[in-house]
Amino acid sequence: MRREEGNEGILTLYPATIKLEQLVYNALRSLPRRSATPGREYRKPSTYALAAARQEQWNEAREQLIRGEVATWLEGFPGAGRMLSAIRNLLRREELDDDTRLSVALKILNPDMPLVRADEIVTPNWLLTNPVEGYQLISGPVPDFLDQLELEPWLSHLKQREVNVRGRAKVHDIELNEDILRIHLLGTSRIRFGKLWEEQRRQSPDSDHKGLVMLMERKQMTDEDLILLLSACLGQFRPLKEIIENASELARRESVSYFEESSATHLLQQPRREVLKQLNERIENFSRCNLQRLDEWADQYRLEKRISLPRAAVILSVPAYQWVKPPKQDYVAQLLGFFEKRIAQSISRGSLARMIIRKTSPIIDLTELGTDHMSAAGILDQLLERSGTAISLPQSIFAMDPSLEKRLRTLVSHADLLRRDTGINGLYMGFPFVLVQTRGDDVKPRVAPILLLPIRIGIEVGQRSRFTVAFDSEREEVRINPALQNILSPEVMERWTVTRDTVLSSTVTTSVVMDEYSVLTTSIRQPSLNRLPGADVKVSKDAMELTAAAVLFQVTFVAQAIVEDIRQLKAIPPGGTGLESMLRIHELTPQSLSNLSVDMIDPFATAESDPTQDLAVLQARNPPGLVIEGPPGTGKSQTIVNMVADSIGRKKSILNCLPEASCSRRCLQTSTKRRVRRPGNDREGCHQGSAISDRGNT
Repeated sequence: MRREEGNEGILTLYPATIKLEQLVYNALRSLPRRSATPGREYRKPSTYALAAARQEQWNEAREQLIRGEVATWLEGFPGAGRMLSAIRNLLRREELDDDTRLSVALKILNPDMPLVRADEIVTPNWLLTNPVEGYQLISGPVPDFLDQLELEPWLSHLKQREVNVRGRAKVHDIELNEDILRIHLLGTSRIRFGKLWEEQRRQSPDSDHKGLVMLMERKQMTDEDLILLLSACLGQFRPLKEIIENASELARRESVSYFEESSATHLLQQPRREVLKQLNERIENFSRCNLQRLDEWADQYRLEKRISLPRAAVILSVPAYQWVKPPKQDYVAQLLGFFEKRIAQSISRGSLARMIIRKTSPIIDLTELGTDHMSAAGILDQLLERSGTAISLPQSIFAMDPSLEKRLRTLVSHADLLRRDTGINGLYMGFPFVLVQTRGDDVKPRVAPILLLPIRIGIEVGQRSRFTVAFDSEREEVRINPALQNILSPEVMERWTVTRDTVLSSTVTTSVVMDEYSVLTTSIRQPSLNRLPGADVKVSKDAMELTAAAVLFQVTFVAQAIVEDIRQLKAIPPGGTGLESMLRIHELTPQSLSNLSVDMIDPFATAESDPTQDLAVLQARNPPGLVIEGPPGTGKSQTIVNMVADSIGRKKSILNCLPEASCSRRCLQTSTKRRVRRPGNDREGCHQGSAISDRGNT
């Protein structure tokens, strides 16, 4: 940089790559050319950035930036404070190489120009042409730095996409080919990704990896989905030839004579979702083909919504006419059996799960099992090790508390009964416990365990007071208490789940668990193992206290009653009941329509209606009932109002089963009140409400 007196604010570039002989030659060839001069002076940052981006000026501009001459030059511009700060901040980034620093600096000096690297514009095509430099660019700090300056947002998008792809691969345990991944992370064309995946899918259409199968079944794939599929190691996919051989072997084993390898190959050339669509159409309405194993595969697919392509190919090889819908009673039994299995799988997780510990529930505080020779804290640490080794309980504890043996046996018998009835083992140890005061002082605080460790309690047959307790290795998963969803927000629940994973990734002890969860609560009531606080415990308002209590108990889920009700319904013929309408197995014949009353002259049916709504009112007069559904604005509420008015006019009663959406309930109640309360009508016999909270008369 040259600074002459009277020429402040001028920065001169000397093209370092042009030798003196070249300067002389250029001067003789064309005197007006600017390169004939030993250097050019710049008074504006934007024009300097444009000139410095040229390849012949690049090296000199890079040296000026590193030596601090550019920053010193900017000090002479009154309005360049933000630009100067950005340049200084850039120079402090030691992890950046000099060429990258200059590229970003020129973008700062002239935001209107594209990001340039030695006379080459940085574009998605440049990233693919220079994959090593391109990946370093999008994965390094440059995108974040430019994002702070609100420049080049597409680079920030690429970096965030890389973070998301790697995060999802870790969550789903997908092994990635790092070299291929880095190439695909530089791409921006979803069409190109789609074509590449289509080629790969035709060669390897299936996988035993659940995460990859989930991605392959998606109807609409994002860039991240396609990058994950394209970058996954090929060993996680199943080649087409292997799938056909497996399907052929299954067909021979199950005596399916319809199977042909050529037809199966043509079928599996289609996307996985298209294959599953054909499968759904083939087995709809619980159709059966009278081949036991294939019917079992179809039932399993209905339940889990997962099936391997070899099995799907064998099922679809059976002609459509072989799949027959079962008779009404069998259909109902199979449909209810399907619901039973789905609910049984769901009651231990999700929104249906709610843990209940009543006063009469047999619970064992871990402090009751300790003695001087074997402390309760030692038993807790052994259970937290999750080794599965059985711990023999000392007989002296039963002498100190005669009721302890009875409570242990009751706990085990209740757990065994639940397991026989539902297939669910509900025996857990809760540790530690959180105490939350969510309301005023007049309401008792919520006391709930945080971690649920599966345990097993052994009783030696023929021996009195011989009990063992151990971590249940067959159920290995240590769960977060689902009841905490009613106490914590989803964001806080997510942090508690992450903490659970952190705790289990290392050696687990009482102190480790307490230390990790203490940062998520307001205070610690008891840092070492103590008894569970009683019902009279006091917690300050909006406080969340942690206590090191451990309790053995049985987890009961409210949806288990639903499973039992469904089992009983399976044996009841649905004919003439509301279940017939609900399951849509009641067919409306011309003869049944002729039995309907056509007298629609009713002073109480005041809502406007069309012929189909009038027919619905007529059908509601007769058993087994009627199910009305449809999108908003189709006249459901008006039809129900006319049904209510028609029933009142005929001095009959009607039962409306409405969804729990409060807006639907209120609208219908208001509409019914307004329409039924007409001049001259002294009959108000409509009762409508919710079984849970809405019991007011209308």
